[in-house]
Amino acid sequence: MAQGVEAAAANPFDGVIPAVKEVDETPYLMPRRPHRKSLLQWIPSDDEQLEQVETAILRHLNVPYRASDACGIHSISTDCASVSSRRDQYAVKPGKLACDPLSAESELFHDHIVLLHGFGGGLATWMPNYGSLVHRFAGRRVTLHAIDLPGFARSRREWAHIADENEAIGYLVERVKRWLDARCVPASATDACVPAGAEVATCTPPTRITLVGHSFGGYVSAHVAMNYPGFIHKLVLVDPWGVPLMTENDKPKNMPLKWRCAMRLFYAMLPFALLRAAGPMGPGFLPKVRKDFADRWQPHLVDVNLFYDYVYHCNANKDAVGELAFQKCCHGPAYAKRPLEQELARRLPADCHLAVIYGIHTWMNRRAGRALYESVPTAGTDRRKHFYLVSDAGHQVTSDNAAEFNLRLLDVLLAEESPVPRDPNDGLTPSST
Repeated sequence: MAQGVEAAAANPFDGVIPAVKEVDETPYLMPRRPHRKSLLQWIPSDDEQLEQVETAILRHLNVPYRASDACGIHSISTDCASVSSRRDQYAVKPGKLACDPLSAESELFHDHIVLLHGFGGGLATWMPNYGSLVHRFAGRRVTLHAIDLPGFARSRREWAHIADENEAIGYLVERVKRWLDARCVPASATDACVPAGAEVATCTPPTRITLVGHSFGGYVSAHVAMNYPGFIHKLVLVDPWGVPLMTENDKPKNMPLKWRCAMRLFYAMLPFALLRAAGPMGPGFLPKVRKDFADRWQPHLVDVNLFYDYVYHCNANKDAVGELAFQKCCHGPAYAKRPLEQELARRLPADCHLAVIYGIHTWMNRRAGRALYESVPTAGTDRRKHFYLVSDAGHQVTSDNAAEFNLRLLDVLLAEESPVPRDPNDGLTPSST
């Protein structure tokens, strides 16, 4: 452990984050299905099993990454400047660091792209997209991150009293901001996240941060951008949750009885409480109620059970503070108490670019998403906006049609204001205002 901390302090890629580990290429066995380690253990899950399944999924990336924990948030990161641009060479070049002066001649900024997952997921749900981004930005001054939201998956789950939606948003946003300070802006990291004696890289250029949030992760990303003006360069909302106001037709009094009962159950206990209460039967519950996951993830994994087991382990932990935060943000049939359509146009900083991406078959209200996109002003600002619909994709747009989604996301990230030049061979057609 001491060696890991020392390496983290000495490597500008790691900044001030300790306990960073490299992914090895040694042969491995498929992790066991969820199991109890003793008869006294009711829930067949623990932190070790979650780590094993996450690692097994991430091995499908075929790109280098480093896993770390900082400020209570678990993440993986890849310094694209240290990755060969040849697609058949994925090894990190140990002699080339993020502050290589040769890179600084052509790039004025160090871009950090941060991926935030949706409710009930974890960072490994970005597996179909992470590798494509690394390949495209290989050799560039770009660092790609994927994080577990506070209180979810492998991030710290210290219990917190959350009374309402304002405290829930504050809980999530403040922790994400502290992580961004420590991981993306080392020079301004808080003392709580900086180990004593740690060195901070001084040769890094100005930082630009792009948040890419799916579903509930998009909602959290939007509030980070709104709460900290001048901090977020681009905001990318991927099939975001929490956009529209609850309509009169969607109020509980107008719902069928079975949906009213389901809604009461949702607020009477935490959303995944029944999954945990099922104990040894819990792992078999998800494949029965979400058979669609098998079709979505079959193209991406050697065994689709990896994804089912990952989602199970992400939500089997009884310290479900992330679930509590999401629940407090909801009212009625899981509408947001503070919908983005009431806040984003008014509060999004003028220097923050915006992109909205939906799956064309999403069950989310994409018309409300389009209206939200159009309501954000560009007059009198330098803001650029993009709106895309991904064909053959639903709410899980990142995995339903990963190839097209990756192209659309790259089109946003490689927009004209970016210092990374567009590759004419990408075949991307921009759609911006």
